[in-house]
Amino acid sequence: MSAVCESNTELWQDNEVFVSDFQRFKSKIPRIEKCRDQLRIENIITDSIKSIDRVELEELAFYLSGKILSFAKDSGNKALQAEVRNNRDNIGNATDIELIEICNILTNQASTNLAQLSTYSVNAESIGTLQQLTSSFFAHMDRAKMFHSKYRTTEELLRKLFKDVDDILRNKLDNDIEFYKNSDPEFYGQYKTARIVIGLEPFTMMEMKKMVSMIN
Repeated sequence: MSAVCESNTELWQDNEVFVSDFQRFKSKIPRIEKCRDQLRIENIITDSIKSIDRVELEELAFYLSGKILSFAKDSGNKALQAEVRNNRDNIGNATDIELIEICNILTNQASTNLAQLSTYSVNAESIGTLQQLTSSFFAHMDRAKMFHSKYRTTEELLRKLFKDVDDILRNKLDNDIEFYKNSDPEFYGQYKTARIVIGLEPFTMMEMKKMVSMIN
């Protein structure tokens, strides 16, 4: 729609009302595009931060769970068996907080039974690695939360910009164009056609909804 108006500038350049309303509309577009791009970047950063150490942490948790579980079964320690009975599904499907809790339990149990676990290839180094990865993952969670908060702020700004644009279109430009219905029917028709198929608003709104659903 902007292209249609700009290609017919000579028709409305002396119409102060149309000029004012169109400039207000046009000024919102770069800000919308900037917010859209920022949402994409922040979403990518958040997902990347959260996944930095998660895979490695899951693998080590699964490995140590198996070792401790073998020791628990061999020693007949049913309480320990119940506490460390982790498989790939419950580790992989655990929330970030649940994964940290699993790792803390494994660390505590491995440390408590370190002497007996030495024959199961569990040593102080592997326990230290689990602790280090857990701490690093927790720190990355905090960074992800920070970017999530920034995402929400950007999302709210984008919603406001869309509302502003919609208000200008519906309450200003759609009224302003009626002035040209009889005097310049071609321009009027082009505007109406572009207004129906305007791509920016629905496309960007769809993108935003997808991005919002991904992070929720």
